[in-house]
Amino acid sequence: MAQQGIGTNTPDKSSAVDIVSTKRGLLIPRLALTATNVATPVASPANSLLVYNTATAGTTPNNVTPGFYFWDTDHWVRFVDEDGEKTVIVEEGENIDVEETVNGNETTYTVSVENGGADNLVMVTIANPDFPGTPGAPEFITDWVTYDELIDATNGLNYDETTGELKLGGTLTENTTISVDEFDMIFDGGFSEGGTIKLTNLEAMDPDAAIPAGANVAVMLADGTLQTYSLEDLLEDLTVTADNGLTMDTNNNIQLGGDLITPTTIVTGTDGSGGTDTANTIAITNLEAADEANNIVVSETNGGVLRTVKRTVSSAITADLTINDTNISDYSPYVQEINISATIPATGDIDVTLPAAGGANSGQVVNIKIANTTDAHTGYLNIIANGGTLTYGAMPFQGWILKSNGTSWVIVGRN
Repeated sequence: MAQQGIGTNTPDKSSAVDIVSTKRGLLIPRLALTATNVATPVASPANSLLVYNTATAGTTPNNVTPGFYFWDTDHWVRFVDEDGEKTVIVEEGENIDVEETVNGNETTYTVSVENGGADNLVMVTIANPDFPGTPGAPEFITDWVTYDELIDATNGLNYDETTGELKLGGTLTENTTISVDEFDMIFDGGFSEGGTIKLTNLEAMDPDAAIPAGANVAVMLADGTLQTYSLEDLLEDLTVTADNGLTMDTNNNIQLGGDLITPTTIVTGTDGSGGTDTANTIAITNLEAADEANNIVVSETNGGVLRTVKRTVSSAITADLTINDTNISDYSPYVQEINISATIPATGDIDVTLPAAGGANSGQVVNIKIANTTDAHTGYLNIIANGGTLTYGAMPFQGWILKSNGTSWVIVGRN
């Protein structure tokens, strides 16, 4: 069949009929259709037969309105203009299902996502390995992944693949700040008020165990940063002083030997919990031997204060004497022995008054001796104790040995 040209002598080779005009168009047959599913008034229309419908007729969904229609197998199909109905094309994609439901001229498409075939899967977009090498391949495709493939737990977090939970406990990989200026933080069920952080249930250290080599101590700086230091570094930075009976040498060794600067009590005979233990005593051994020592260390009855006192004191008198620390140099209730040499004047007596007997001077000995070599005197030596005269005498070289039993003075001998 030859090509036909209307308005041209050179019809396009791809056409059966080529109509050319700059001021006229192709006028399609005009007729009145009655419904999209009724062929008449055309008898046995061929597929793609094109007409222009002039009628408004029929009922939904087979109604027709003025416009171009073409025949498709068993019904008329209307050409859609810009403001008219649109043709919707729905195609299935990777991991996307499309279910089509046709009701007359109305088609419903239900789009759903395929299941991944297992629990706890997530659909994500990933780079297409076939792009751009394969023509027509999209840049991204969809794929099913598990949470652990999707979630990357870092910087102090761990991901539990079994439960799908993110938890603290991983390794910090960058400088991290936790700010609680406006909110409180909860750790292990405990509530921290006032914008503070509590760390509970920390593992306790065995107090009897040796500190592991290389152990570090966490220190919080002024800006809230936690840093670790070795024990050696911390001790080097510490300023240690020793006083009140202690000294520190150039190697930072603390030793006994300093000056006491405050009243100090060392409690012995206790078990550390308020009870007593007679085995907890103090012993000082390897003391240097004294050369003609006359000092002794005594413990006061009240408070146990240690004092140094003379073992013996002496006094020569020619008048009355009351034995005390005012009248006798170095006297103390703890002096073991007091020696009194008395010279009786030619006339008149001499009274020697002993200190009151008590717990402090219990066991103290007083030696009193008349120093006169003749009896050329008229007076007596009176020893006053226990509220009255204990004894008296006037003979040359006469003497008495007296001892306190804690409640009274008694004569235990003569000399």
